Amino acid sequence: MILNAIIAVVIGYLLGSIPFAYIAGRLKKGVDVRQVGGGNVGALNVMREVGVAAGFAVLAADVAKGLVAVFVARWLGLPLIWVLVVGFAAVAGHNWPVFLRFRGGKGGATIMGVLLALIPREFAISFAIIAIIVIITSNPTLGFGIGMACLPLIIWQFNGSDMLIIYSLALANKLRDSPIQSLVYSSYVAIKAFHSLKKAYYNSSSFSFINITSYDLNLHLTSPFTS
Repeated sequence: MILNAIIAVVIGYLLGSIPFAYIAGRLKKGVDVRQVGGGNVGALNVMREVGVAAGFAVLAADVAKGLVAVFVARWLGLPLIWVLVVGFAAVAGHNWPVFLRFRGGKGGATIMGVLLALIPREFAISFAIIAIIVIITSNPTLGFGIGMACLPLIIWQFNGSDMLIIYSLALANKLRDSPIQSLVYSSYVAIKAFHSLKKAYYNSSSFSFINITSYDLNLHLTSPFTS
């Protein structure tokens, strides 16, 4: 299994490293997207500097990188924890691609592909929020941030997996020190505190806050954003 896991991680990283935005810029207009616009090797910069059609093509390709990476990990029969690692590898490849000397994009589209493969129902709701915010504000960055902020709550409501909640938080790590991250993490703290209270209530005939052990809270509330 370890060999398969290593193979999957390498494949995930190499898939993520394919710089579709850079390729589109070179083929369509002969430009280096790192040198124009915002300098980001991503779909949004391609839309602005190369063309809308090219931008949407890059968006689809970058989403596909995350999807394929997760599918490869599952095809190899890896357990969930390794599937998640492979997803991270794909995002890392997009952000730090070996083919562009480790200068890539921000990973938004590839993150969406990973989440779509892992939790399609929950991600569909999050994506709807992203789309609504983008339509209202014409600000894709704001839309993505708010959609990612809502995702842990959506996972908690429909899935309840602590691992996937923390994973979605970790994928949003690029929002470090932003108000969006503060909202996300505060929401998660509130969720876990509520769960601990409920657990203590149902497990004790005489409800007491003593039942809410520091171990229970500390285990689940360790921030995935701290290094």
